[in-house]
Amino acid sequence: MVIAKTSTNQKPGLGAVLSTTTIGFLSSSRQAHSADPSPYERLKPSVEAFTKFLNTTGIEKELKDSLGFALLPRLGLLSQIQTILNARFDRRELSRLTTTHVAEELPTAHEALRYMRYATAVYGPTMIAAAQLRQHDNSSKTKSSTTTTQREKDTRTWISEHVQVPPDDIVLLDVDYHEGTNHDHLRHLVAVDHVHRTVVLSIRGTYNFSEIVVDITAFSTPCFGGEAHSEIYAMAQRLWKEAVGDTIVNLLKQNEDYELILTGHSLGGGVASLINMMCQQNQRELVLGHPIRCFAFASPPVFTPLECIPEAVQSTTNYILEQDVVSFLSIDSVRHVFHCVRTIEEYMQTKMSHGARMHLVLARTKPPEGMIDAVMAVNGSRLAPKEGAPVLSIPAAANIWMKEQPLGEYDFEACDSLILSWIGVNVDIEYFQYHLPPRYEYALEHLMDQV
Repeated sequence: MVIAKTSTNQKPGLGAVLSTTTIGFLSSSRQAHSADPSPYERLKPSVEAFTKFLNTTGIEKELKDSLGFALLPRLGLLSQIQTILNARFDRRELSRLTTTHVAEELPTAHEALRYMRYATAVYGPTMIAAAQLRQHDNSSKTKSSTTTTQREKDTRTWISEHVQVPPDDIVLLDVDYHEGTNHDHLRHLVAVDHVHRTVVLSIRGTYNFSEIVVDITAFSTPCFGGEAHSEIYAMAQRLWKEAVGDTIVNLLKQNEDYELILTGHSLGGGVASLINMMCQQNQRELVLGHPIRCFAFASPPVFTPLECIPEAVQSTTNYILEQDVVSFLSIDSVRHVFHCVRTIEEYMQTKMSHGARMHLVLARTKPPEGMIDAVMAVNGSRLAPKEGAPVLSIPAAANIWMKEQPLGEYDFEACDSLILSWIGVNVDIEYFQYHLPPRYEYALEHLMDQV
């Protein structure tokens, strides 16, 4: 079901959110060590991570004989062709859920925004500041018990105000990186929301390309009767066993009728969904039978087949924004991208003159219809399976795929995880802008106003 109502208030477009505050956050990431790095230095971590991905997954061997050409211009051509195909065949329409009862059971936009704020908060004050650029109605926000200025606020106060839970109800807070940080598990927080009668675990994800590529550099491992992404599953196990499990169980004992909410963005969303699988086993024995729901935002594909984990799937909703690539990113989908690139190169070498190729690469001409048809045919085919790299899916009953419409409105489609796992990656240089948590908050605020 698509929801698109005219808003009575004129709102700034999505681009307005990526402000100097957000840019400041990005420049302060752990990858930005020098004061004014050169373009090469800024790209170096991503190139190294991508090279590691190609070598580790064996894709490099597949490409070895066919990369006798400049890869970047061919990826640019693939992006152009995908843009044309997307205009002809809407990806959201193709993947739309047809099961009526699932759409009727979706969480409200109010709930999604509430737990997206937790997913933002676990990144710390700078990300929270980027998400709070727009003016909010102060009457709907929990007031801070202090009179400090924003500069003087500590991390706990920032998070408390953003998720609207008193500071003392943030029971575990492992968010900041410092000298004594334990890097064996992901950053996280655990809070008790007595207003909504929930115990919330929020897990931090990734926020730069280098980390995202490393996240998917892994094969699968058997579990829950199927196969899970081995590295992300290992992260889920470590986080639960070494950092949060005992605390959460004790909180659930103290609050017998409370629900457990698992949430996270990017890698954090994937880990949250795998912890959900762990907790859903054996009548939810691990969490004393308490109900569980998982709100994942931009989760990567982490499991197959989904029929092995029906309870985990039914209790999970994943959210995707615009052209964010992470929910489509896997070994299989990257292999498919290079299959398309090889198809483009083969077409250029066999069906185009040297002059025509040069005009195409220099963007003086548009891709010919024959090349578009060839890529479309490849999109409809599948590669031979690679051992240890099955086609993984997002373990969610629905994926709420949000897009901005004219005049700042938003609509969404509830999309099928299995279809999304076959749709593949769109090559889009702007995908990282869409991936940022503040943008997800912004989109959900608009949906909240409209739904």
